[in-house]
Amino acid sequence: MNNKVTVNKLDYEIFQYSGGYYGICKIGTNGGECVFAGDSAWEEFYDLELIKEVYNAWNSELIYTGDKYGYKIEL
Repeated sequence: MNNKVTVNKLDYEIFQYSGGYYGICKIGTNGGECVFAGDSAWEEFYDLELIKEVYNAWNSELIYTGDKYGYKIEL
């Protein structure tokens, strides 16, 4: 399995969940296929400016983090 993949960044969006936290997720999945954040347990994920900074700095590369979480943005 390839440890890194490059995706089209424009296929992803900053998604706001009903609980007020954010994630970077595939467009059209209603918050599914999240590659960063998307977890209400982490206080930082309620910070829209942080999520925007991560999205803007993201180079379109995803790192495989294991079977449970799959490919994610690595900071």
